[in-house]
Amino acid sequence: MSFFKKLASIFSQNQRGGGLSQRTIDNYRASLLLSSYAASRESGHREQPTQEQVNAIFKLVQSWSFEELSTFSQDEINKQVIDMFVTIDKYTTSGSKESSIAHHLGFELERRESSIPAAGQGVFLSIPPSAPARSLPAGSVIALFPGQVHLAEFTQQKDHIKNHLLPDPDMHCLVRVDEPIIIDGRTAHLCPPNPLALAHLVNHCGKTKPNVLQHPYNFPVDPLELDERQSFPKALRKYIPNAYFRKPTMLGTPDRSALMHGAVLLAARPIDDGEELLMDYRLSPQNTLPQWYQHHDEGQAEQRWK
Repeated sequence: MSFFKKLASIFSQNQRGGGLSQRTIDNYRASLLLSSYAASRESGHREQPTQEQVNAIFKLVQSWSFEELSTFSQDEINKQVIDMFVTIDKYTTSGSKESSIAHHLGFELERRESSIPAAGQGVFLSIPPSAPARSLPAGSVIALFPGQVHLAEFTQQKDHIKNHLLPDPDMHCLVRVDEPIIIDGRTAHLCPPNPLALAHLVNHCGKTKPNVLQHPYNFPVDPLELDERQSFPKALRKYIPNAYFRKPTMLGTPDRSALMHGAVLLAARPIDDGEELLMDYRLSPQNTLPQWYQHHDEGQAEQRWK
């Protein structure tokens, strides 16, 4: 069984079995994808992991605790985000016309008519001819969710969501799976621009299997400011496409290890040049849903919101 078939099989069984929370399932899946990315990186992303590597990845990740899964996924995402921001900064500030950001990143995101009927525009992967491969490997950080961030200490206050976030007919608000933090994509224009901050515009997959997975990510910071190596580089913070709707308070958000609370999209499998990015919006079947909305898997949706 291939890596991605095995991954999909375990993911589906866990969701249907109800043995794990959605947060744990997502951490487990993200860790597998990011481990696959690390294995692919060793070959310059020219080859998928071998069967021997696949077996080793599953054995290792299955042995980790929830905390180890969370730490690994955050660290691996952080490495990719920093590399991406370094490239964006280098070729944005240089003003070079000979070298595009897409050429050095290996890809870019384009908005054009969606492949889904009546869905309007979608977000597509575009890989320049100069790139070493015609697809992005699984586990790639492919997009960021922009917009103002509503922290849990505020979203749990009476009427905060009703007064500041609803209605959201176009589904541009993302609720993180780890805690009730909401990123409002409608306010992306109020935050620093970033060419990869288009995740809020990615369409719902419907009955099609999603090719990207949303995952929480905190831009790290040393709360004591004693070790800069533990913090997101200061020179790159201008590309973080988020801002707090209200700043965290000492009592409401005592954990100061996050410079900013965000979220990213990970490639759930290798994604080819020209493919539209599609994610599962994961709307609750217990709520009134838009007419256009279809659950990717009704059984999984019922179990997720049980």
